[in-house]
Amino acid sequence: MKQATKITQTVLFLLLQSVLPALAGLQQFTVKITASPQADEITWGSLTDNTPGSAKASGGEAIVRGEAETGTVMVAHDRRGGLYGYFVVDAAELTLDMNTDVATGGEMNKQLTTFMQLAGNNSGQNSSQMMALISKNTDNDLGALMLLVGANTFSYEQTELLLNQGGSYLDSPLVRRVKARMASLALRRPGTMFRELTMNDTKGRQVRLSDYCGRGQYVLVDFWASWCGPCRMEMPNVVACYEKYHDKGFNVVGVSFDQNHDAWVRGIESLGMKWPQMSDLKGWGCAAHEVYGINSIPASILLDPQGKIVAVDLRGEALGQKLAELFQE
Repeated sequence: MKQATKITQTVLFLLLQSVLPALAGLQQFTVKITASPQADEITWGSLTDNTPGSAKASGGEAIVRGEAETGTVMVAHDRRGGLYGYFVVDAAELTLDMNTDVATGGEMNKQLTTFMQLAGNNSGQNSSQMMALISKNTDNDLGALMLLVGANTFSYEQTELLLNQGGSYLDSPLVRRVKARMASLALRRPGTMFRELTMNDTKGRQVRLSDYCGRGQYVLVDFWASWCGPCRMEMPNVVACYEKYHDKGFNVVGVSFDQNHDAWVRGIESLGMKWPQMSDLKGWGCAAHEVYGINSIPASILLDPQGKIVAVDLRGEALGQKLAELFQE
């Protein structure tokens, strides 16, 4: 009996020795989340392994408790208020204010907050600081999240530089999304010539991009659809730029991801789009998906008078700023 007990103790000791290192990286945490005043529930979970949880919210605040490996990046969502935010499990006591993108706890949350605020105010001048923060975190999911967020504003070359630095974060599913985006951008990379698309206009007549591009004007090829809310929100800005610069040598060609001809035509009319339009009416099966790697809309390429791509996905003020630069205003 004593021998059996000794053996049992030895087995338990060995089991603990194998389990304790795995448990050593676990962190119990409590995070106070500030959401919108109307929030009634906060959903939250790891950004990479899809394990959602929820917590009741009262007075715009919720308390979340859990356990995760140290360094795990979490996302929280206030569905009613339309807010979301990120925090890192790097301390026992954490806070997240979704209204300001401020997360507190340890050093990783401090870096996350700095990055998100730089990203929120980025108009190009913050890119070097953002890239420096990513370079400090190429061995964790915080760096992966930063790269995913930053890739929306970095140039192709800047993102490529960060990917070429290496690091274990390259295996993160978040970075795989960045790589997929880069693969699509490579098909419309600045400095390359436009590639042909052949479709029909609204009257059913066959037209080509080469009917308008590479013929001495700056041309914005605008990928959109009548059913796309963000496209409709962006269109007044495109209309304003067209009206301001058309007589100076600027044109727009719309490439629609619509499927319904009548809805496409109504969208053109209601949005005041006076420029040439083309579509194969195949929705996401549109030829532009394969030729230019268009996986989401709105999207665009800006071509120089010779048909070379000079910029992609210029939205909001960025389009007007680029045109002012090109027309030396």
